[in-house]
Amino acid sequence: MYLAVLVCMLAGSVAAQQCVQPTNGQRITTDTLFCEGTYSFSSGITIEADVVLECAGATLRGSGTGTGITVVGDNVQVRNCGIQNYATGLSVQGVQGFVEADLIFSGNVRDRSIT
Repeated sequence: MYLAVLVCMLAGSVAAQQCVQPTNGQRITTDTLFCEGTYSFSSGITIEADVVLECAGATLRGSGTGTGITVVGDNVQVRNCGIQNYATGLSVQGVQGFVEADLIFSGNVRDRSIT
């Protein structure tokens, strides 16, 4: 039992959060856990701060234009997201300390734009 509690504590603050459904044009400024599912919106989301975004298997689906996830904050982690049908799936411009893990891209004109 003690081991399970320790593992949960080490997993980080995102694991302890309740999931939220992403919204069109959402701006993320704190650690965020998305609820699993597929969410269709054209504006995508923007990450503006030193945060962890855990998609938990959620898929963001666009309409062939725009950007699925835009990262403008330093020290950002994006994990376990599906990103579909955007002009650009993931845009990371001029930030430091960006980490991505287990992102699944499909149907985007360009999956990543990282400069």
